[in-house]
Amino acid sequence: MKRFLCILAFMTLVATASIARAQTTAQQQSVSGAKGQKKGRAPLPTPKIQLALGAAFNRYDAPTRYYLNMPGWTASAEYTFRGWVGAQGELSGAYANKAYVGFTSLHTALVGPQFFPLGHHKFTPWGHALVGEGYYRDSIPAFGGFPAKVNGDFAFSWEGGMGLDMHYKKRWSFRLLEFDYLSTKFYTNQPNTPSQSNYRVQVGVVYGIGTR
Repeated sequence: MKRFLCILAFMTLVATASIARAQTTAQQQSVSGAKGQKKGRAPLPTPKIQLALGAAFNRYDAPTRYYLNMPGWTASAEYTFRGWVGAQGELSGAYANKAYVGFTSLHTALVGPQFFPLGHHKFTPWGHALVGEGYYRDSIPAFGGFPAKVNGDFAFSWEGGMGLDMHYKKRWSFRLLEFDYLSTKFYTNQPNTPSQSNYRVQVGVVYGIGTR
């Protein structure tokens, strides 16, 4: 699964580069106005605020050293300062129920810059780098004479990722694909506890408010 997610991230990068080249070529053709050349579409207006909601799949290396497949969600809001850079806040949740291992949840609240290197078009590639707080919780049921217990911890977290949006209507876009890497380090007071890695892929919808 980890190899699959890495391949998917690479394919996203290649697709983003191909779309960027096609859009740049189309704009150059439109500006030149040369006879017989195909006209490209002008860049779309830059949304002042974007609200996004997505469904996610996480491959998480938990503090218990189990690899967990965790479905989840993300919600984010982005304010654009210029056509190519904005500030983003993101909330996320991921969940797994592994019988006697327990019900595990991971939540994060992160903020940071979001970049649109080519501006906003029919297809808009972007990237972000976020930092903030993560919360890990594992609820373990009673088993074999041992009582039920709940483990939980907060930790500094950071995330880097990239995505590709497709404009649909005046205010609506589809988040065709987003790939993120999240790093956390829970239970630092316990010896020999490694950092945790979370690979996440997701799709969703984006709603724009106002224009810049």
